[in-house]
Amino acid sequence: MSDTHKKVTPGFRSILVSEAAFDRLKKLQRLTYGHNGDPNGVRFDLKDVVSAVVLEALELEGFPNRALARTARDVFSSLDFTIPKE
Repeated sequence: MSDTHKKVTPGFRSILVSEAAFDRLKKLQRLTYGHNGDPNGVRFDLKDVVSAVVLEALELEGFPNRALARTARDVFSSLDFTIPKE
């Protein structure tokens, strides 16, 4: 397979997230599952961590609506809604 074709794990899709979200997810990924200082602790792949975060969050009561409201705030605040004066 050439270098121009990336191999994608079946069932997973690449998505874009903000730098802030990516940083938080990477911090979570760096945590070791198991006891602190356990040399045999497990570190999970980022796609598995992200999938778990999304699925867990969507189970929280009211979360989908709060997430959409936050999306609207973030998107609309990044746009310039000023109307030019004639």
